[in-house]
Amino acid sequence: MNEIIRSSSCYRDTARILEYLLQQHAVDVAIRFSEALEATYERIAEFPDLGSLWESDKKRPKELRCWPVPGFERFLVFYRRATHGILIERVFHGHQDIDSQI
Repeated sequence: MNEIIRSSSCYRDTARILEYLLQQHAVDVAIRFSEALEATYERIAEFPDLGSLWESDKKRPKELRCWPVPGFERFLVFYRRATHGILIERVFHGHQDIDSQI
């Protein structure tokens, strides 16, 4: 299995999502999201080619892939292979302007 490496942007994205859920008084949802996100990382580590290549007209990291978080399919994990494992670049809600942020 590949090592998962989280970017600083990934940490910020996750903190922002969890903060929003907690502000909505959805502690149970925040816990389920956090667990589903970790399970997603494990799945990606095991099967790194699982995700779809991200198509964009903008310049982006080579071979950037995305995969939905099970149970929270509107949230997408963006990742790519790196020298020492799988780099998790970002975590976005599908309604965000993803191309402008990657």
